[in-house]
Amino acid sequence: RNPFTPSGGEPYLEIARRMLGAVYRARALAEGREALCVSHQLPIWTVRRFVEAKRLWHDPRHRQCGLASLTTLTFSGTVLVGVAYAEPAGASDPTVTGA
Repeated sequence: RNPFTPSGGEPYLEIARRMLGAVYRARALAEGREALCVSHQLPIWTVRRFVEAKRLWHDPRHRQCGLASLTTLTFSGTVLVGVAYAEPAGASDPTVTGA
């Protein structure tokens, strides 16, 4: 496999742009309130790396994106001012399978 292209075939930059579009749409629709977007690990991790100006290709074993985790993008008006990560239900072991 090519490490610069996700296994699903959609290039990282397209994932980042699609996800960022969803983030900004949710922000606009929830103006003055909180919005919650739900996704799988790869899209969340890709948009986070994009807004943090990090390279998009990465080793999936090193994603900070555990089960039931929250990646928070904080805005001041329309400007992204912060990124945070939390595991409110407690840490999960990415090597353990099952629900």
